[in-house]
Amino acid sequence: MVVSFDAMPILGTPSVVQLRLVVKAEKFVLHTPAPQPPAIRPGPSPNSNVGIVQPESIGPILGPFTLDFSIPFIPGRVAQVQQTVEKSGIAVTLGKVIVTPSEALAILCFEPPEGENMDWTPIANLDVKAGPGWREPASGMSQRDQHGCHRYHFSASLYDYQGEWTLTVAELVGFHLKEPYEQMRLSGPWVFRFRVP
Repeated sequence: MVVSFDAMPILGTPSVVQLRLVVKAEKFVLHTPAPQPPAIRPGPSPNSNVGIVQPESIGPILGPFTLDFSIPFIPGRVAQVQQTVEKSGIAVTLGKVIVTPSEALAILCFEPPEGENMDWTPIANLDVKAGPGWREPASGMSQRDQHGCHRYHFSASLYDYQGEWTLTVAELVGFHLKEPYEQMRLSGPWVFRFRVP
């Protein structure tokens, strides 16, 4: 398994970070439903071998396994963008972009459009100008923080790239949190051009 952790809570620029990883293991098995009896009429039953597979936990939880180790700390490069772009009546602000060896993190803020029981998320990609050509746009995933802004993680190694970058929010997607669980989409684009040191 590959598990990633956000290092934003680390303050300052220590040379080394002391870490402790605690792991517990639990065994799961998948139970396959028994096949349904064949249909009386000729032809295969449409319900044969159909069922929902549910994982079931068995056995004791193993561990905890505790691992203490240290890693060198590489501070991120920060581009303080502070740009606001308005489209479709919605103002989106790109606060800053933090670039580390493992990812690029963009802080996007906007006031959610009117609507009760809606959760909104931006759909964005990142273009990085690298020398004479362009790197393929990187897509990422969004996570809303306690301030109502979205921390957009681009899981790409962009630490060696500097200069002109472009972040494009193609659309804002809203999800109803109650039935009928419909989607709403607001088209952009909201385009931000900035320089990364």
